[in-house]
Order: sequence, then structure tokens, then C-alpha cells
Amino acid sequence: MSNISNKLNFGERSGRLVLITAVLGVLGAGYFKILKFTLNNLANKIYLSFFISYEHIIAACMLSSAFLILVYAIYYCYCEFAALNYTNRDEGNNEALQVMHKADLAYNYVFKFSSLAFILSGITIVMYINIVGFLSLQYLVMGVTIFLFLLFLFFLAFKNIRQELCKSLVSLKNYIISNRGKIASWFITTFIIIYFIFITMSFSQTTVFTTEFSNKSSAPIKFHFENSVPDKITLQFYFVDKDNNEHLTKQTEIETSQFRRSFIEVTEQSQQSKESSIITFLNDEMSKSQDAYIAEDSHYDYNYELNSIDYLKKGKNFVIILFNKNSMNNNKNYRIVNQIDINENGDVIINQDKFQEKF
Repeated sequence: MSNISNKLNFGERSGRLVLITAVLGVLGAGYFKILKFTLNNLANKIYLSFFISYEHIIAACMLSSAFLILVYAIYYCYCEFAALNYTNRDEGNNEALQVMHKADLAYNYVFKFSSLAFILSGITIVMYINIVGFLSLQYLVMGVTIFLFLLFLFFLAFKNIRQELCKSLVSLKNYIISNRGKIASWFITTFIIIYFIFITMSFSQTTVFTTEFSNKSSAPIKFHFENSVPDKITLQFYFVDKDNNEHLTKQTEIETSQFRRSFIEVTEQSQQSKESSIITFLNDEMSKSQDAYIAEDSHYDYNYELNSIDYLKKGKNFVIILFNKNSMNNNKNYRIVNQIDINENGDVIINQDKFQEKF
């Protein structure tokens, strides 16, 4: 261990520390650009056939690999800064040798994990492309995969190749076992990033609820939802007597189907070329199952109007609007209460004309 660690002097250690620090800066800047691209472009694009596309998988693999490489690089910098304090110590100092050896291992981990992350990313992307290719009948992907599989079976007919394959499988098994922690951390991080993309997709559209009360003779109540509407809205009308007791006058429910609706729906569709060439064939094959719904550019409006004068009595009345909004983690219940009075002349007096809520 001493022969390896002490080959590097202070200047050499400082040089590789500067190198890794520069890599950190480049990776950090690139990481945030990829993350921004993912959130601004991919999170608003929902593919109709498979919900996500190879674009999401590539972005998740890149973000996962870059994040873990950043972690290893930061850990190396920490170890190297500690090792610089021991560089000029006595070669027989065990503490100095341990610290410098730790820095050397951390430096090697950065590059070893980089190659491992590249391999894992490639395998994951190829597997996804193959699965989607067979499910969506992409003849190019199916043809290449079947050809390579048949070629593999052909080479298995040779004894020497079978023996080398067995040796390679044993080496691969040992490599996976020795790096199982790194492999597991990469897949866990990638899964978390994909899950984060899913969550971002679910919040790509904001729901806005607006209800307006009017003092017209029919006392209309207008409901307006943007982008989504609850399955059911319950309205309760209460009358308050002279003794301040509340009496339920009417309870009614509004179903989703009762809302008038209008919308702008934007989808992105692949366009197949009429020309016949190998380039257009490849392009058409890769474009299969790439039709996507663009949530950011789509907008939905739901409207309903209820004339409530028949449910109101002279004096003090209360209108209660009840509905719930489901999200990924919880269920929020909304209760909106508004006072509506009817005076002796039959005039409608509303306490608050408008309620609006975003969720």
C-alpha cells in the first residue's frame, strides 16, 4: 500500500484534485440542464401507447448516473483534501498511509463507477427499446433482435466459444457480486427519478375551481372547473329560523356528466413519409408508438349553472358546496359555505359573490 500511495507527491495529488473538481463543475452544470429539459419538456409529454418513451428512460439513466458520479466525486474530494495534509509525512506513518490509500481508492471509484453507470444505462435503454419494439411491432427492432439472437445461437455451436462464454459468465457473476452495492444504488436512484417524472406528469395541469353567486331574481350559482372536475358535487341549502335553528331545505347532487364542456387538446403525432427509401423506413419504424399528449398546451373547461331561488326561503339561508379532490397521496375534502338572504321585498343579498381555489 505504501508503494502505491507514496508515488504521488503533493503536486500530483493537487493536479488530479483540480481535474476532478473541473469534472464536478461540468457535471453539475450539465445535470441541471438535463433536469430542466426533463421537467420542461418530457414531464409535459404523456405518450399514449406506453405513457413514457425512450426519451424518459434516457433522461432518467443520465440523471441517475450523473448524480451518483457527483456523489463519488465529492467523496473523493473530501478524501483527497485529507490526504494532502499527510503527503509530506514520514513514509512509515500508518495513519498517513491509510488516509492516502483511501483517497486513491476514492479516485479509482469515480472512474470505475462511471464505466459501470455507462454499461447499466446502455443495457437499460436497449432492453426498453426492445420491449417497446416488440409490443408496438417495430419491424426494425424486431428484425435486428432476432438476427442477433440467431447469430448468438450459431456461434454457440462452436465448442471453444461455449467454453469462453462459460468463463465470461463466471467473470460476469463475480463482477456483479463485487459491485452489487453500486448496481443496486444505480437502479434504485433511476427508479426514484422515473417515479419523480411520473409525479411531475400528474401535476402538469393545474385544476382551478370557481363558483359565482348572482343576486338576480333566479339566484343562479355558476360552477366552473378548469382541466378536471370532481365525480360528484353536493349542494346543501339550509334555512335559519327565528330561534337560530338550521333546517335542511334541499340537498342535490351534480354529476360530472351534467357539466357543459369545451376543451383544447393538443397531441403530437409522428408523420410517415410517402417516399420510399431506407432513411424514411428507419424514421417511420422509430416513430411508431411515439404519439403523445401535450398536457401543457391542452386546456379543459367545465361549466354548470343552477338556479337556486326555489331552494331559498325569506330570511337567512346558507349554501354549502361539498366535493373532494383526489391526488396521488391524499384525498382533500372541500367545504364552501356562503350566506344568502332573501329580504321582505324578495331581493337576493349575497354575502360573497365569488370563490376560487387552485389545486
